[in-house]
Amino acid sequence: IRKIFKDSRSLLWIGTDDGLSCFDGHKFINYSAIDGLEGNKIWAITEDKNGNIWLGSYGRGISVFDGEKFTLYNTSNGEFPCDQIRCLKTFPNTELVFIGTEKGAFIYDGQSFSKIKGLPVNRFGLTRVMDFEMMDGKIIIALYQNDALHYFDPLTNECKRLVNNKNTFLKPKDTD
Repeated sequence: IRKIFKDSRSLLWIGTDDGLSCFDGHKFINYSAIDGLEGNKIWAITEDKNGNIWLGSYGRGISVFDGEKFTLYNTSNGEFPCDQIRCLKTFPNTELVFIGTEKGAFIYDGQSFSKIKGLPVNRFGLTRVMDFEMMDGKIIIALYQNDALHYFDPLTNECKRLVNNKNTFLKPKDTD
């Protein structure tokens, strides 16, 4: 099991390296390529404001399930620039879907995808985004490499590295 997620209808979604299952408290429903799921390695799950279930596969991009069919966003169809999805996250009172990949962080605003700029690239040309969390209206971005935490302000589109000082917890680093 790579990820479990409870949606707004209290359904439990389970992502594994062998596909996706949904548990309603009594029975399981399993989804695979036969049902339109793209990729069996489901590492990330979230729900958008419309109740669609977003699924991130490691190697096959993003599948969005509306309860009846899957819509695919990946490099093969040119809809998304990276197929290695590590995390997906939504937050209350926002329409945004945050997507963490091997090639950085992206936002879906309900119409299109955009890349969050300002995150460091490692020596292999990767920016592995592991998770997102919201704090004081800003999005905290956890990276796999050394510059582990950054914050992103959705209002200004500004991204900065966080540092941990003795007298404060995670404060934006001065850029002056």
